[in-house]
Amino acid sequence: MAVDKILDDDREISMLAYEDDSGVRVGQGGVTRIVAYGEPGVYCDQPWFAVYESDHLAARYAATQGMVVIYKTPEKDKDE
Repeated sequence: MAVDKILDDDREISMLAYEDDSGVRVGQGGVTRIVAYGEPGVYCDQPWFAVYESDHLAARYAATQGMVVIYKTPEKDKDE
């Protein structure tokens, strides 16, 4: 099974976390969404994360900063 690259993965991100349990989470501290995007690098786009508070871009994090990306858990169909 192949794993999508961060820039190709369309799942919703719920949290960016570091090994010391710090990080940013959707729904806390005014964070409304986290989006992966690419910034131009020497040979290819480098993955970054944009953190939004409503429609305001509040922060950017480089994916190379040693963080863990936690995706929103898909909701199961209630009829199952």
